[in-house]
Amino acid sequence: MDYEDLIINCRDFLKENLEFDHIIVDEFQDTDYMQLELIEKIAGDRAKIFVVGDPNQTIYSFRTGTRNIFKMFIEKYNASIYELL
Repeated sequence: MDYEDLIINCRDFLKENLEFDHIIVDEFQDTDYMQLELIEKIAGDRAKIFVVGDPNQTIYSFRTGTRNIFKMFIEKYNASIYELL
């Protein structure tokens, strides 16, 4: 299996109902849409998702990571942004 196969198989495995209260994702800037779908499946309907990342440091665009993932996440979850200055 390659990296993408791991994500797909894990996503499919999690079709069972697992329950978590909180999900924390570090290096979110390197997340792609399939990985976000996996995170959402893990979180289910009730878990809160907290992400940490810097959209100016995306290094995995060659592996479908996208800085647009922040915009999508913020819009979808009405997420708050906390910046370190």
